[in-house]
Amino acid sequence: FVSVSFTGMVGVVSGMNADGLAVAIQAAGSEASIRPGMPMALVVREILQHGSSLEDAEAILRKRAGTVSENVMVVDGEAQEAALFEVTPETVERLEAGTSLGVTNHFRTPALALDRTNQERVANYTTRHRLARVEELLERHKGGLNPTVAREILEDRQGLGDTPLP
Repeated sequence: FVSVSFTGMVGVVSGMNADGLAVAIQAAGSEASIRPGMPMALVVREILQHGSSLEDAEAILRKRAGTVSENVMVVDGEAQEAALFEVTPETVERLEAGTSLGVTNHFRTPALALDRTNQERVANYTTRHRLARVEELLERHKGGLNPTVAREILEDRQGLGDTPLP
């Protein structure tokens, strides 16, 4: 597998394996207490080393659980499907991606969307505004998404309608 990480880091923040399975993590927040365990960067490395499908990734995430709260996006290039796994120290929830799915720093599944810490994150930070912008850009480029456009979306620093973020 290949990974993008930080100098000296053993784990993986984002990467892709030879089977076409790609994984990326995004920090989130929940009321669930931090617990000892395997850091998510090492769980992602395990997924890339041993996984070849969304089901494999989900099984590893459920087996390892989380030490903190994270969004874990998994894309299976062979099967042409993707899912977002919302992981806390207490649970793993799955959100199917469909044709596209924007991800920022909060949870959206019914089981975690109303979590108090998650709601504070949504209310007090830019996560919902950035998600709305990502979804706007995905819709704008529907059918024309390519590596150049994807990079432009990732580098975008605007709010809805090309206005500044609040």
